[in-house]
Amino acid sequence: MIIESNKQHQSVRNIHRHLKINRGLAKDRISLRISMKQFKTKLIILLSVFGFLSPLAYGQAFTPEKLLPPGIDSTTVTNPYTGEQGTARKGTVAATLNNVALLNKFLLDKDSKDGEEAVQAIKQLIPSLKCVGIFNLFTPMEWLTTPDQPGRILAVALLLQAYPSEFTPEIEAKLRGLQEQAIHPILAQEIKKAFANKV
Repeated sequence: MIIESNKQHQSVRNIHRHLKINRGLAKDRISLRISMKQFKTKLIILLSVFGFLSPLAYGQAFTPEKLLPPGIDSTTVTNPYTGEQGTARKGTVAATLNNVALLNKFLLDKDSKDGEEAVQAIKQLIPSLKCVGIFNLFTPMEWLTTPDQPGRILAVALLLQAYPSEFTPEIEAKLRGLQEQAIHPILAQEIKKAFANKV
């Protein structure tokens, strides 16, 4: 009886010890999972800050802070439509939209002497605009279908000067018609330059 009782007691101790070990392993697994999750989160944040990953890759919403943290004026961006990468400064799209609006006023008045500064500003931003995907969100053809907004037409002419491969037969036909209708000499001149660079 005593021997049997000792065996039962020893079996109970073995079960207890086994349960303690399993509980300890379970705690270790949980802490390992937590630390791996923290590691992955920190790695994603670090890679995002340096431009290697974007929130798009993880289905997260974009915020200005995620794209460009405070104190950073430019970053490497990836076009979400094409994957093309390049550098973009803070305010690139806003500056372009404001310059397009400014040109809409100037280019509708053939006697206006203003606008050259806005043209140069957009010209410098074309590579960044292409990398952020503005010409994918609104295709060049969409920009050309608004003859009452010559600033948009001029922006496409500047895009085509820098990237002649963006020409399509449809864009070429539309641009030729707009060139004939151009009120302002600056617009006609920039469209002419786009055709001169055409491949």
